[in-house]
Amino acid sequence: MKNGAKSELVFASSLLLISLVVLWDTNRAVDPVINVSVSPKLFPYIVGYFLLGLSILLVIQILRGNIATPEGAHEGSDIAKTDFVAFLIVVGSIISFVLLINLTGFIISATLTFFGITLAFKVENKVHSLIISIIFSTVVYLSFTKFLSVNLPAGWISFL
Repeated sequence: MKNGAKSELVFASSLLLISLVVLWDTNRAVDPVINVSVSPKLFPYIVGYFLLGLSILLVIQILRGNIATPEGAHEGSDIAKTDFVAFLIVVGSIISFVLLINLTGFIISATLTFFGITLAFKVENKVHSLIISIIFSTVVYLSFTKFLSVNLPAGWISFL
């Protein structure tokens, strides 16, 4: 098996598993009582079967030896090791968003998430990155709550 094929098989298998979960969950969903021309199950079924087909084709291609070449690398060159510290910072930032959104609100939790992700990418100007994270989170919050009437948790900044 070629170098990198195992990781690609893990990725393709995870796509296969996700497609099966989508199809299983869609099958379990209850149709609405009202008569609708298009079932709410239609699009999840399309996505599930499409993802299932693509993941099977991807597994077949990997087993045939057709693995991807990372961007910027040449055919046959060594693949750089994964930066697990950066990966863990990104995952930790996303998990902190999920854990903090109801407690601190969308703006603070999204700011921490965006700022954490910029730290993972080793941005040099951290103050600039923090300011952009605050502005972006606030714009997204105000856009959804004021213009789209989607309620996002306000948290500690409930005056907005």
